[in-house]
Amino acid sequence: MKKFILLPFVFLMETLMFGLDRLAILLECSVPTHFAKVKYGEMIADMRGKVNGTVHSKNRYGAYMRNKTSPVNPQTIYQSAVRNSFTSFSQAWRSLTPSQRASWSSVVDAFSKSNVFGDNIKLTGANLYMSLNRMIATISGVAISTPPLPSAVTAVDTLSIVADVSLAAIVATFTPAIPATQRVAIFATAPQSAGVNFVKNKYRFIGYATNADTSPLDLTAFYNAKFGAGWATAGQKVFVKFVPVITLSGISSIGLEANSIVIP
Repeated sequence: MKKFILLPFVFLMETLMFGLDRLAILLECSVPTHFAKVKYGEMIADMRGKVNGTVHSKNRYGAYMRNKTSPVNPQTIYQSAVRNSFTSFSQAWRSLTPSQRASWSSVVDAFSKSNVFGDNIKLTGANLYMSLNRMIATISGVAISTPPLPSAVTAVDTLSIVADVSLAAIVATFTPAIPATQRVAIFATAPQSAGVNFVKNKYRFIGYATNADTSPLDLTAFYNAKFGAGWATAGQKVFVKFVPVITLSGISSIGLEANSIVIP
């Protein structure tokens, strides 16, 4: 019988809790783009994940297969900080009282998520605790030990960005104003070729905005701190995503994306 190789615990937890969107901000690695398209028959409608050395997945063009490669792990300062954070929250979960852990487990039905097939799945109490507290930590909030009540998040309705070489600036315009009870986690990509449109795995967290930050918002300092100041090349494309988060609970929405061709 073949043995299955388990992913490291931290990567598995990150994937379960955040999905591939959020995992992309934690692992700074490149993913091969060469793959074969697949059309499934009557016995298999869809397939995701790894079988031996082949990864099965799907994008807007349909199902595909590619060879599995081990991602480069550059051990960046940000990666180390995220992993230390997971270790800290894992320890904090164990330090909760039995009644506190039970209270987290009792509310998981109200916080179901969708898996890669679009089916609803339930997190464990530990998953939910770390998921919400990781989002709170991302926006520099205060960790919680009691599960919050499900709450509606004020979404970002409109978002546009302008990346300008002559000003060496990236500016975002958005609506509505950020509520006092929320913050916005900001993700961005390094400059991409103008023809690139699929950047799901390229987003990196660059900073957050509060209700004191109004539109238009200059993202240049955030962007330069993450990707460096040498990004200003006319004709390339920059992507930005705003994810609103309730500050006291860590509950978030899926966010809104925008992109801009860098203008001279």
